[in-house]
Amino acid sequence: MSHRVRREFVVVLLGLGAASPLAGQSRVYTIPEAFHGSFAAGGSYFPFARTRGLIQTWYSGSQIPRGLKTMKEIGWRQDAWTKTGATTHRAEIKLENTKIGFTGLQATFAKNLVSPTTFFSMKTISLPALGAPVDPDKPAAWIKGDRPFTYTGPNLLVQVDVRTKTTYASVPGLGFNSFAMGRRPMHWISHRSCGGKLAGIDAGPYWQIDLSGVKPKSPAALLVGLRLLPVDLGSLFGRGCRAVVEPLLVIPTATDALGKARFLLPYAPAPAALVAHAQVLHRGATSTGWATTNAVHSILSWNGVSTYLYNWSRDGSIAESGPFPTNRGTVLLVK
Repeated sequence: MSHRVRREFVVVLLGLGAASPLAGQSRVYTIPEAFHGSFAAGGSYFPFARTRGLIQTWYSGSQIPRGLKTMKEIGWRQDAWTKTGATTHRAEIKLENTKIGFTGLQATFAKNLVSPTTFFSMKTISLPALGAPVDPDKPAAWIKGDRPFTYTGPNLLVQVDVRTKTTYASVPGLGFNSFAMGRRPMHWISHRSCGGKLAGIDAGPYWQIDLSGVKPKSPAALLVGLRLLPVDLGSLFGRGCRAVVEPLLVIPTATDALGKARFLLPYAPAPAALVAHAQVLHRGATSTGWATTNAVHSILSWNGVSTYLYNWSRDGSIAESGPFPTNRGTVLLVK
């Protein structure tokens, strides 16, 4: 990489590192942060596709986006299979900052939620007619809290008590975006590319990142981070570009004659809540001469991100299912 190219990289990376939210900027936050800008692959009947039920979902503080302090409205995305007319639900939502860790949750609900804030008291919630979601920043409906909730951490616990009916049943055609892990890593992509394509692959003891579709034999750099930027800085690179990864590690390389490159990063899956993000900055046809690929997100550990416990077909103080030993949960949107 030439001296001039290195200098350009440094200037761009300094801009990324100095990113901060704009004053007064309205932002939709995603919890877990790993799913910002992308849909999780699964679906769940909770919170509102059951006529009755109680669910507690625990989220790691490491997956609460930086800058999120006050929660005024929350919502859940519908899943990819949703197709239903307008529905109404009766529910209560409680939120709590909790010191309980992933492995500290108990099956007795009251032992987890000790001093909660009643964010939304028991009353009717109306959802419009819904189909499969198209915008990851839009929930099925925004639910405005009766009072704001201040997030102070270290972790977050969300309880939803649904009492639409006295009997337990599923609501046809309705579901909410969620994920569930076994003991293997998960990989997915988000944010459109303005040049090239990036993919994440589980390759044994390596996190494999494959780059393709860029200029042959040209400089590129893999940006790896554990968090996302508080604002999208794609405008630094040109129209249609996105820059979403806060770089903790920068790996320079050069693409081959086919415009490809491969990165192999060793990792041990033992640490809890190990979530990594990657994006490549490379020579492109944009106005700045640089372009960004899509972003790759990977949960490389199978616990520590989020989990839940719930009652599915009965009332009671002890959960019918959960808490689970591997990551799972619905994706929550906040503003």
